[in-house]
Amino acid sequence: MQLTVRDVAGLLKVSEKTVYRWINDGVLPAYRVNDQYRFNRAELLEWATSRKMAVSPDLFDEPESDGVPIPSLVDALQAGGIFYRVEGTDRESALRNTVEHMRLPEEVDREFLLRVLLARENLQSTGIGDGIAIPHVRNPIVLHVLRPMITLCFLEKPVEFGALDGKPVNVLFSLISPTVRAHLRMLSRLSFALNDAGFKKAIIDQASRDEILELSHRIHAQPEPAFEERQAATWVAEAIARHGFAVEHPAGRLETAIRGTLRGGRGGERPRVGILAEYDALPGLGHGCGHNTMAASGVGAAIALASVAEELPGEIVFLGTPAEERGSGKQFMIDDGLFEAVIDYAGKLPSGQCEIFLAALGGATARPAPGATAYAHRDTRFVMNVHGRWDDPSEDERCIRWARNFFKASAPFAGDGVYVNFLTADEGERVRSAYGPSYDRLARVKRKYDPANLFRVNQNIIPA
Repeated sequence: MQLTVRDVAGLLKVSEKTVYRWINDGVLPAYRVNDQYRFNRAELLEWATSRKMAVSPDLFDEPESDGVPIPSLVDALQAGGIFYRVEGTDRESALRNTVEHMRLPEEVDREFLLRVLLARENLQSTGIGDGIAIPHVRNPIVLHVLRPMITLCFLEKPVEFGALDGKPVNVLFSLISPTVRAHLRMLSRLSFALNDAGFKKAIIDQASRDEILELSHRIHAQPEPAFEERQAATWVAEAIARHGFAVEHPAGRLETAIRGTLRGGRGGERPRVGILAEYDALPGLGHGCGHNTMAASGVGAAIALASVAEELPGEIVFLGTPAEERGSGKQFMIDDGLFEAVIDYAGKLPSGQCEIFLAALGGATARPAPGATAYAHRDTRFVMNVHGRWDDPSEDERCIRWARNFFKASAPFAGDGVYVNFLTADEGERVRSAYGPSYDRLARVKRKYDPANLFRVNQNIIPA
């Protein structure tokens, strides 16, 4: 309800003449509608409170409240907007620039809004700790707006705010509402959200912006063509690892491919969210297609999801895909086929103890010649181990069937070798595959030093 001059005089316990004088002096917030002055109840309440005026208890009644819908926190943020790199060297300049960013009607006096926000800060800081403040007035301020809105500003540099924990502030939530009731409800919802560790971390982690931009600039400054993106892939892999991803690099048979995974805190196998990142450059042209920004954007998405992973089900999968410009790196990864089988059977795990273990090889393990040691599979780039484990005997058939079916499904994409420590007791026929071309030489060594096969309680090599 818009108050009249007579209403205001009664609520403030002054004459109508005094009200007009305050209007003419420009000290009392008022709106001129159809040649008559109108006042907003909560705005009037804030104005009177800031001057320590005695007011009628009727001013705290709000008959129009029930007609104003209370939006969700998301809707309020969409209405108010989210702004980055807001300038400010101190509390006043930060608040002034925040007010300038607010999506307010033209008739709203922004200077007045700034004054009441500063008055609130002078009474007691709205800094709640961890670099976050919620600028609002001591009593709800309601301007000439149709719905509640929250403006979120990330400051370019932290400023001293007198927060409870003594830390400077770089995140400001500013709340504007059309009614006192809406103001209090929105303030309550925002406070509740900031008590959620995942939401709060997502807000604080926007500082990762600098990390993301710096990654983009580094990749741009050092362009690498298809299949040679060694430095870019390393930087990307390191970035997602810092935010909790389990990283395979290299992944599969491509030296510059990346696979990172992060489980959601709510468990379950679904959904599985995938993020693709490219980082190769054009020969002689550098990052003409902007793959440095695509890599940084992918990392940014991974960081954002990681910040709320505890609240999510399923799994986040990050894939760094080389050779987009020339060579079709993604096709190599698709052609391997192994990933499709893994994804399919990972979604069918028959017990909570069953798992599929994948590890990238290469590097130092690939340097010795195949015949230099007992282990001969030096060109293998990837190893997989299927762990079939369960406690309930009634699950025997289901778990065994799952493991054997997965073995059959993935076998066409595997090489001839097997890692000896992954063999079970009933797989003696596969021992030769574990040692490959080294087996015959090892059998001759066994004949010389253990002709009776005394040491046989293992994945046994029969003496030649």
